[in-house]
Amino acid sequence: MGAISLERLWPERFGDPNDAGPISPLRLPVSAEITRAGFERGSRGALIFEGETRVSVRLTERVWRYTLPDVSLVQTARRWRLEFGVDIDESGPLQPGHEVVVAQEPYANCWVQRANFKRYSKKTPGERKIPRIEQLEKGVDPVEWLERYANYDPWETGGRWIAGISHPHGFYDEARNSAGDLILGTCPDVDDCVRELRASPELGRLLLDTEREQIVFWNRAKVKKPPRLHPEVKEEGPQLMDISVLQSLAGPRHSPQKWIGRPVSKLAGLVYRDHLNERNRTVERRSRKHVQLFDDGEYPRIYRAD
Repeated sequence: MGAISLERLWPERFGDPNDAGPISPLRLPVSAEITRAGFERGSRGALIFEGETRVSVRLTERVWRYTLPDVSLVQTARRWRLEFGVDIDESGPLQPGHEVVVAQEPYANCWVQRANFKRYSKKTPGERKIPRIEQLEKGVDPVEWLERYANYDPWETGGRWIAGISHPHGFYDEARNSAGDLILGTCPDVDDCVRELRASPELGRLLLDTEREQIVFWNRAKVKKPPRLHPEVKEEGPQLMDISVLQSLAGPRHSPQKWIGRPVSKLAGLVYRDHLNERNRTVERRSRKHVQLFDDGEYPRIYRAD
């Protein structure tokens, strides 16, 4: 299954990674499956889900060391890091530079991250040259830059390609309260796959049906009266499609074996309908709260219209 429970990843101590306390001891990595897409093609040349590759997953603390432009002193940063390791002998088509896509349930929280696999070095971390960031745009985090552009993992010493997400957005602040299962996927190039999926006729039709208010985004078996698609949700269609496409590259949450050979665009369409339904329900709940003036027009009162 291309998913893993976060409860299996929590370290013994979970706190602010900038605390002065000792680094949490490394926990043994958890084994999981990652769903592949984009390495092969379907009969019509479309992106399909091809199968699964076993990976090890671990959430741990790391101390990064690097130098910045015009700064001689070595900089350090302590971060939580979500790590994915693939044994080279079992990696199949996966190579350094290929990317991991990680989505988190529920999809409505829109949490999705990407990371590229890095090479390993047989040198110990102490023997390696400290990486230098030659140019860093304003507002870009140095560790995120290193995760994106460095060729070698700072800690792996042999036998595995490593992809890492440091201090993942939405992961640390209230992780225990909002954590859902992680869904894991991989593809050769996220940007290329996203562009191809967004240009697919299937997803184009869904956006057109949304614009025309002809799309079915609710469960027909459970909802007798079709809900009205709110105008502001209709306008958000392209943005919801963008996040749906990215989340679909993480692969199917349930029964991944049944998805092998099926197009990724099919899953993206299902995720898109889920987003439409969730957003529409949110707007509907909000629209039932009104601000009404008293007859004298002086004091507004807020009430819920049931």
